[in-house]
Amino acid sequence: TPRPRRGRSAETGTRRRYLTAYVDMSAAPVGGWVEAAFGTWPCGVPVGALTCTHFDARRRRLADSPNKCDPELAVFGDISGDGELTTADSSLLLQYIKQYNAFATQKNKPNPWQTNPLFSDLCYWLRKQVNPTQDLITSAYHLDDKSDARYGMPQINSDDYLNIFYATQLKRRFLQVTFACDPVNETSGANYGWEFAEVTALVYHPYRAARGLADGPEMGGEMTYAYMEVMTSATKWAQASSGDSIDIFVGSELTEMPNPNNLYGAGDPVAIGPATQADPREGFTGTLVFANVDPAHDAASKGIFKTIVGPSGDFNGSEIDYAVAFGVVAYQDSALDGMRENYQAYHGLSYFPWGTGGGGFMFSPLIGSKYSAWQHDPWIGMTNDTATNNTCFVPQPTETPTTATPTETPTTATPTETPTVAPTIAPTGQPSFAPTAAPATALPVGQPTTSPTSLDCPAHECEPDCIHVICRNTRRYPQKCVSKGYEWFEARDYANPGNLAGCAITKTAYGVGGCYEIECRQHNDEESCVAEDSNFWCESSEAPTISPEPTETPTTHTPTTAAPTETPTTATPTET
Repeated sequence: TPRPRRGRSAETGTRRRYLTAYVDMSAAPVGGWVEAAFGTWPCGVPVGALTCTHFDARRRRLADSPNKCDPELAVFGDISGDGELTTADSSLLLQYIKQYNAFATQKNKPNPWQTNPLFSDLCYWLRKQVNPTQDLITSAYHLDDKSDARYGMPQINSDDYLNIFYATQLKRRFLQVTFACDPVNETSGANYGWEFAEVTALVYHPYRAARGLADGPEMGGEMTYAYMEVMTSATKWAQASSGDSIDIFVGSELTEMPNPNNLYGAGDPVAIGPATQADPREGFTGTLVFANVDPAHDAASKGIFKTIVGPSGDFNGSEIDYAVAFGVVAYQDSALDGMRENYQAYHGLSYFPWGTGGGGFMFSPLIGSKYSAWQHDPWIGMTNDTATNNTCFVPQPTETPTTATPTETPTTATPTETPTVAPTIAPTGQPSFAPTAAPATALPVGQPTTSPTSLDCPAHECEPDCIHVICRNTRRYPQKCVSKGYEWFEARDYANPGNLAGCAITKTAYGVGGCYEIECRQHNDEESCVAEDSNFWCESSEAPTISPEPTETPTTHTPTTAAPTETPTTATPTET
């Protein structure tokens, strides 16, 4: 509008004139700032100039909020960095979209995240706010060619603008999700022997100048609902062809969707069923199994929605990849005033109102998609190389279970190799591990006369006999620990050097224990050895003295069932 708006500067009290495109700066200080109807203008021009030379609504605002880059305190949707979510943020996002569009839609265009300070100067948190839909540029532009500069880059378009704009009108929410594996599904108490997927959606309310979880369905008013659609491949399931499904242990199966505003003329409620296929662009293969989930919610936890899901059938594979899409419904005064704009998908749900009978979307997940900024964070080094975990594991057939003491000779295959973890002296009782392979020499039948400082030193030769323990706490699974040449210890093996050194103990489907590495240290006596932290004197290179001698050498390595009064002729395993 050409009509000026008059006002006084809050800082100097001088009169200023506001126009749509021009500002009278005759009374403004050099380098001052003037608020215009559409943004903030930095004016580093001489006094008396009639116009400002550059539009950059970001520069002043970035300096205003001390928490603008703090992922724990920053306001969701605050793109400018002033500590508030307003329509100015959605307007600023349009500036980003305008400059980013050429790169996103045309090949061999410069990437503004690398060349334009408007983009590259943003901190990690503010970068994430320009892509609230958390999606990446799809194959429609780069054809899944990883050499294309657009591959793995964020998709910043009108959907992101509408997400921020509708949030300022309380018609949208902000979403963070987590994925973890629950080995024994302790919540339901059912131990299937493989890991389950634990998925949590944290839904945040679009507060103007604060940060907080949204109100749940029990609160009324500006309440929020969250829904999930889970998919996994049943190709590795032994019973896939007979119709296996996904079991929901926390939350419940969603069989109908409320539709109080009669969206798409579908009535209220709308019956829904599981999908049969995903968006072809996702590239999912095998026999796909889907479940529509109404996640569990506690009124006290506000906008936290959670489910634990797992397969109902048996497995013949080693791991399960999960994919999860999310839907969020934002209410205003206990009603869906905005109709369709109150329904928000990450990224596509196949059931109503987003999919069948409504928006027509196919299943396209946030967890498990190659086009997901959650799965492949584009802001970490601006690459698509690192994927967030969405895989849980099932037991390996060759894994040694951690429980069940046998009462007779095991019926499993006779060991043929050296034990993974073998005691280097004759056991004083029953060994803590079942041998997975044949010992290289005849097993002792008497008690050793030597007694090392550690009662369960690993089979590791050091000369002299001083070992130093280095905890490898990131190796949570026995097979991954041993494959690197490290030592694995069971949690209840209290005399093991890994336990004595305080290495982390992790509970998984494969066992409860930890991993450590051994280094030899040059100490010629026990006293100087153990004087250093995490050092142990094992005498592992000295063969124990055995009495009496066995009457004959066993011809096989199969344990016997005889129970001698002292140490058994062959160690009876306490674990199979």
